[in-house]
Amino acid sequence: MESAANRGNTWHRHRALTLPELIIVLGVASVLIGLLIPALALARKNAVSVTCRGRLAQIGQAIVIYANDNHGCVVPFRLVDAGRELPWSQLLFHETSTARAMAVCPADDSSVTQSYLLNQWLWLRMVGISGRNRAHIPASAIVVVGENRLPVQYLYIPLDDAPDGLLYDAQHHGRILLSNYLWLDMHVSNEVPVRHRDGESAWDIR
Repeated sequence: MESAANRGNTWHRHRALTLPELIIVLGVASVLIGLLIPALALARKNAVSVTCRGRLAQIGQAIVIYANDNHGCVVPFRLVDAGRELPWSQLLFHETSTARAMAVCPADDSSVTQSYLLNQWLWLRMVGISGRNRAHIPASAIVVVGENRLPVQYLYIPLDDAPDGLLYDAQHHGRILLSNYLWLDMHVSNEVPVRHRDGESAWDIR
């Protein structure tokens, strides 16, 4: 009859892993971790991008409120007070702290004060929130606000200061998530603006 001690030894022998088995287990675990880390990183970037889209949606709501009080105008592309140019976000969100918070993408660090560019073509072409003077371009294809190319932080998309594509960042959230845009119909997405004519700004309205 097998003693209790022998039964215990047998149980331990059955539970032990051999060296090759241990190597296999560690290898499988390493592969799983290697697959999981990029997925977690992408999920985190996606969460940041979603927060960014939420801020742009709130900016869109503020623009609609401003337009309703100002004959349908989206927002002036220049706001000067006591000789100092103020950010357009401060015109929409009168509290300075709120304006700063809304104007910074959560993907950017604390040194950034302006993550978003306002499309000044809307003001220059006199395109209002109703979409007047936008030729035949649908409102869903007209950029109102997009993401800055850092470290340079513009308030508005300049007209002649740099070639098209240098001022706004088409991949602010990476090659998969791209950049977020607020469009004239007030939807927010990461669709890429279509260049309407060669040599012209993709944000222009013609």
